[in-house]
Amino acid sequence: MNFDWKLFEAEFIDRPNRFLTLVRFNGVIVESHLPDPGRLKELLVPGANLLIKKENSMNRKTKFSTQAVFSGEQLISLNTWLPNRFVEFLLK
Repeated sequence: MNFDWKLFEAEFIDRPNRFLTLVRFNGVIVESHLPDPGRLKELLVPGANLLIKKENSMNRKTKFSTQAVFSGEQLISLNTWLPNRFVEFLLK
C-alpha cells in the first residue's frame, strides 16, 4: 500500500455544494473536490485549517481534493476511503 501522498495546508472558505469546497491555497482561492458529502457544518467553518491533495487526472473537474480538517488540535479525515486503508495496513 502506498501512502506517499503529499498533503498541503489550506484554509476553508466556502462549500458551494455537497462535493465542492472553495479553499485558499498559496493565497489563491481554488476549487477542491470533497469526497465526503455529509453535513460537516460543525467542521467546515470559514477559516478552518484543511489538508488538501493535488490531483493529476485529466478527467477531473478540480485540481485538488480536500482530505482532512482540523478541529482544534484533532485531525479529522474527510476521505472515507482513507481510514479503512490505514486500518487494513495496520492489521496486516
